[in-house]
Amino acid sequence: DDAGAAEHFGRAAQLNPDFPQAALKAAQAEDLFALALVRAGALGQALPHFAAAVHLEPTNPLYQRHLAQARAALPATTVGPASFP
Repeated sequence: DDAGAAEHFGRAAQLNPDFPQAALKAAQAEDLFALALVRAGALGQALPHFAAAVHLEPTNPLYQRHLAQARAALPATTVGPASFP
């Protein structure tokens, strides 16, 4: 399944920091895992993973868009200044 694959891929990249482009692969794994959570109806749980993808690869417009869309989709009472770094 998507969530399991993304989680395992992210762990592998974290366990081997010398792996070429490990941060890029970890960012991709975070984004894919977050998308799987969204598909499973767990938007609130996906948000930190979208944020992690942007943190790991801040110039990737796709990850930025996914994070923005997730933030916009959450109820206003869920999203506040304390929720984000």
